[in-house]
Formats: sequence, C-alpha cells, structure tokens
Amino acid sequence: MKKFIMIVLALLLLLMSCTFTFAASEYGEESQGASSRFASVFLVVRNIHIRESYAYPNVTITPKSSTPPDKVEIDVELMRIGSSAPIASWSQTLSKDEGGIYYFGERKKLSLKGTYYLSSVVRCYRGGRLVDTITGDSGTATY
Repeated sequence: MKKFIMIVLALLLLLMSCTFTFAASEYGEESQGASSRFASVFLVVRNIHIRESYAYPNVTITPKSSTPPDKVEIDVELMRIGSSAPIASWSQTLSKDEGGIYYFGERKKLSLKGTYYLSSVVRCYRGGRLVDTITGDSGTATY
C-alpha cells in the first residue's frame, strides 16, 4: 500500500511540475501576460554602444503579429550621466524592414568622456489613432 501511495504521489508531482513548466514557457507568448502591456508592440529593445569616440544608439521595435502598428514615430535623446541636457536628439518616423521590425540607429561623435545612455519615446499608430506610447532608457556605456 505504501508503494502504491508513493507512486501516485510521484505521478501527481510530475504532472504538477509539467503544468507549471508549460505555464511559464514561451508558447503563445503574444496571448499571455507579457504582451498585454501594449496594444501593438511585443518588444522594445534600447541599446547604446561606444566605439572609439562615437556613440551608436539604437532602438529595435518588434510589433505584435496580430495587431501591428501602421506607423511608428520615435524620439531619442543621447544623455550623459551628470548632465540634464541631451548631447543629441532625433525624431523620426520609422519604416518596417523586410522582417517586419522597426529599427532606429544613429551615430554621434562624443567630445566628453563619461557614461552615456539613451532615452526614447515610441509612439505607435493604427488606423490614424495613437494606440501605444512607450518610454524607457537603455543601459549605459562609458567613453
């Protein structure tokens, strides 16, 4: 009888762990909680790289496949820690690449040593109506 109870408990534990693993997996990620934050955007990635004396800020916007935006506008500011004024700023309307991804990338010559980051505001439109406004900062890079 003890053996039978142990087998049943082991099977129950196995079944429960599979259920928790599936719930935390990436299957159907657009229909789960991670994507419900924005109406038309699945992911926004902000990066800054510094090579020699140039900063390369970039932002990648991955739209949701089920409800992609018609138009994406972006405002980007290159900031230096310790300064309240931006070193450079850009405002653009982005176009999709062949893979359906929106990409912003620029280059700026740096004149001061320091730690830099970028701040961005992404506005997404569908049917002429603003559906998402996404703000955020990148990590830092030091020159």
